[in-house]
Amino acid sequence: MSRPIVPHAPADRGSGRPSSSAFRSGQKGAALIVVLLLAATLSFVALAISERTVLAAQRAVHARARAEALWRAFGAEALAAAALAAAARETPERMTLDEPWIERPIEVPMEGGRAVIWFADAGRCFNLNGLVRADGDQLYVAREGAGEELAALLDAAGAGAGEAARLAVLVQDWIDADSLSAPQGAEDGYYLGLPVPYRTGGTLLADETEMRALADMTPEFYAFVRRYACALPTPEPSPLNVNMLRAEDAPLLVGLLKGAISLAAAQDVVADRPPGGYGAVDEFWSHRAFEDVDATQDVRNRVAITSRYIAARAEIEYEGVAREARMLFEIGEGGRVRLLRRRLGPDA
Repeated sequence: MSRPIVPHAPADRGSGRPSSSAFRSGQKGAALIVVLLLAATLSFVALAISERTVLAAQRAVHARARAEALWRAFGAEALAAAALAAAARETPERMTLDEPWIERPIEVPMEGGRAVIWFADAGRCFNLNGLVRADGDQLYVAREGAGEELAALLDAAGAGAGEAARLAVLVQDWIDADSLSAPQGAEDGYYLGLPVPYRTGGTLLADETEMRALADMTPEFYAFVRRYACALPTPEPSPLNVNMLRAEDAPLLVGLLKGAISLAAAQDVVADRPPGGYGAVDEFWSHRAFEDVDATQDVRNRVAITSRYIAARAEIEYEGVAREARMLFEIGEGGRVRLLRRRLGPDA
């Protein structure tokens, strides 16, 4: 006997509960939303990983380029030393502004970039370390008369004589070994009382940028002094190559003679230099500007027609990375060139 067909009872529309088909449709929609959220999340994760990978690759490329530029800077340094040695051998008796290596930069083509090297006479300045003298056991004391030279120089350049005199005292206090402040000077007691305390150097200035740490030094006065002052690695006044002087260097002559000649007279001395420079120191002292000047032998010995200290600046470009290096060389007996100081990065 066949089983009778019993019709399904219709859903209770008034009960508010969905039918089984509607429930399954809702589950599919929720699953789709979850899948879409997971896909979006994974996409963001993949994008972040991709970005980090790209950045890491870029950093690696830049690091390699910077390292390569650094090694090329060392190569430019070696090239500069070789060029100086060759120049010193060719013209050991005289160095002038007409020298090809002084007159124009040396450009060195390199694979993936280039290097450009400039040279300048580093002794064309007042050596701040010459404000002191060695007093045995690496101790330094103030050098008599050196402050007057600096004051005369800066006064001729346009600074107040009082500012220049105080600068000399501050530098001497910074270098000397004692803890006694000179009049208008400053020792550890002053610097340790600052909001950010520090001590004086107690030795020669390693670089002229140390002037920025001196008491009451302003950026404006520092920039002004930097045009005429330097920090050579010796407690001796630097010899002045008169064949390397430019018109703007005339205050150096006024300072050398402690104001015995005017700035106008010093400018005339520089302007009247013969073509090719002075062949002997006596030619320089025979200038009419010195007729009434009684220069001591120590002052006369400060004048030279060749240079002992040469500064070099190299700019290196490699695959979009730029690197700057500054070097200080000393030319010794027989044209021997020695590196005294190296700084990577722009001048401060």
